[in-house]
Amino acid sequence: MKYVVVSDSHGLESELELLMLRHSDADGFIHCGDSELPAYKLTGFSAVTGNNDYIYNELPEQLVISMGNKKALIIHSHRQSYVHRDHDLYKLALEHGCDYVFYGHSHAYADTMVNHVRLMNPGSLFLSRDRRGKTYAIFELHEDGEASFTLYNY
Repeated sequence: MKYVVVSDSHGLESELELLMLRHSDADGFIHCGDSELPAYKLTGFSAVTGNNDYIYNELPEQLVISMGNKKALIIHSHRQSYVHRDHDLYKLALEHGCDYVFYGHSHAYADTMVNHVRLMNPGSLFLSRDRRGKTYAIFELHEDGEASFTLYNY
């Protein structure tokens, strides 16, 4: 299974449309918040709201999706502690029975494990804070049960 994961696109529309065309073979598209777009412009995405989505707040703050026999939590993470973000996200994943967490807000790529929960941030499609440029990621669940999270420059 293949999922395109983006975050912090801050009003960019054509980039999201192009990613959907570029990865038309994907099983799903995930947006981790701060799209600054109304929900109808995110059709096709499992999307959540972020701290800059105050005008368009029709989306949930967090969302749990099924990925085969696994579950993933999608959240922006602006309400989690900066210092304890990984721990806070891990606790939320446990509360929801999730194996994975996709999050944004920091505008920086991350891929970490906390115990058995994998926490992943695709960086920012708008402006990175880690000097990687505009980024998104592909999350793949392979038939052997392994998962990969690969970062791409837009």
